[in-house]
Amino acid sequence: EADFTGADDKLSALSHHIAFSYDFSRHLAANTSVSFSTFTGPALSPDTIQAFGDLDVSLLGVPFRGEQFGTGLRLGSHFLSSEQGPSGYGKSASPYLDLSAAHHWGALSAGAAVGYQLDRTQAIVEPGVTLDPAQRAAYGVAEADFIRGAAGIEVRALRDHLFPFVSYRS
Repeated sequence: EADFTGADDKLSALSHHIAFSYDFSRHLAANTSVSFSTFTGPALSPDTIQAFGDLDVSLLGVPFRGEQFGTGLRLGSHFLSSEQGPSGYGKSASPYLDLSAAHHWGALSAGAAVGYQLDRTQAIVEPGVTLDPAQRAAYGVAEADFIRGAAGIEVRALRDHLFPFVSYRS
């Protein structure tokens, strides 16, 4: 929960993400994820905002890959759905480039990434509409380009066909 107004108005979120990855080779993978989120709180107007269908698509190139450690670049774009659904994808396309690194210990992997995103999410906001900080957080709309960061842990399961993971990004 985040306090955006200083008056103890909390913003709560429930998000679900579905992610898919395809390895073309040991050095190149394609990734996509879709998120479905609901945000609630007295700081919002209306008091509930739903963001269904935000999309992320990327390619990960790993030119330096050993048995336990790898590092590479991820080039991708983040697309926000608008209140009308996926019609906001084209307007909100926000490309990014990340430097990624991962270390593997048997079935367990840990990774981190840092990068930069050219943000165009403001494009889904109708002209003349001003979003407050809580609304910006709920819709995923940034005011400017930004530095990205992420960290995560992954476990290989079901003969390397299923990869449950936990991640944090900012």
